[in-house]
Amino acid sequence: LSIAANEQIVVEFTPHLVPMQRGILATCYAKVKDNVSEEDIKNAYLDAYKDEEFIRLVSYVPETRFVRGSNFVDIYYTLHISFYLYLHK
Repeated sequence: LSIAANEQIVVEFTPHLVPMQRGILATCYAKVKDNVSEEDIKNAYLDAYKDEEFIRLVSYVPETRFVRGSNFVDIYYTLHISFYLYLHK
């Protein structure tokens, strides 16, 4: 891909094999600017969800079983190279 694009291409692959009857498990990636820190991302999430009763920002990779039968959404993020990753259900 890098040769065809004539620039460095980073491929992230996240397979999911999830035995679940209902729910959503999402893995999302976004490019961040060079000057954005993990603390900046944390503060953005805290600000965005500060009034949301059922949103939980967690420090571990969540599993759908952690929110089964509830209204909760667990969000996890981490800064990786020039991407941040967050998972939510």
